[in-house]
Amino acid sequence: MLQAQSYMISYHRQRLNLANAEEQKALTEANYGLTQAKLAAGMATQIDLLNAEASIRTQEQSISSQKTALEQTRQNLIVMLGWNAGDQPEIGEVPQVSMEEINAIDVAAGKEAALANNYTLRINKRRLENSSEDSVTDKLKNTIEDNEKKIRLSVESAYQSLLAAKLSYEQAVASNETAQAQLAISAAGLQAGTITALAYEQQQANADAAQIAVQTAALDLFEAYQTYEWNVNGLAGA
Repeated sequence: MLQAQSYMISYHRQRLNLANAEEQKALTEANYGLTQAKLAAGMATQIDLLNAEASIRTQEQSISSQKTALEQTRQNLIVMLGWNAGDQPEIGEVPQVSMEEINAIDVAAGKEAALANNYTLRINKRRLENSSEDSVTDKLKNTIEDNEKKIRLSVESAYQSLLAAKLSYEQAVASNETAQAQLAISAAGLQAGTITALAYEQQQANADAAQIAVQTAALDLFEAYQTYEWNVNGLAGA
């Protein structure tokens, strides 16, 4: 389940990366057109044009690589879930994590639950119950003590990572609001003739990238929350 979930998150993250790369390609193409116009007006050199063309090719190669990686992740996911690699099942969106869920987390209770649920610790405790040799018993007691320390640390680390992901998400939302406001200003400037079409396209690309950043941060937040939950539910490092 954890591996399938990881593929699901990776699939959507790669989709967002691909969308961002395609936005950047459109921007490099616009820059190429402007460079052509500048060259015709004697305001740019042939080297400038070649550099602009090279930027397009680089972006195209990046997009091609990302498409290949995305398809591989998609196939890994659907095969794990029982489909054939060539099938085309609908892949739904990743659920959103509410801030209320995060704020309601009781880390101390989570650590106790992780100790009760951890598979490695439960196995070692059962081995201790069945042990009759003193040397084996002593070794198992030390192992169990070490397990418990590592489990508590793993839960705490997962929780701190979750808080960091929450902060990053909130920052991405704030940055997106700023980018959208700047886009509105640029639209007015374009209409008034105070900025160029390329400058507006750059701001549009920035705004689109900011929206993608919010979606990416939401995926990171979901992943961090699920990692914490998996730790509590038995998979903390022991």
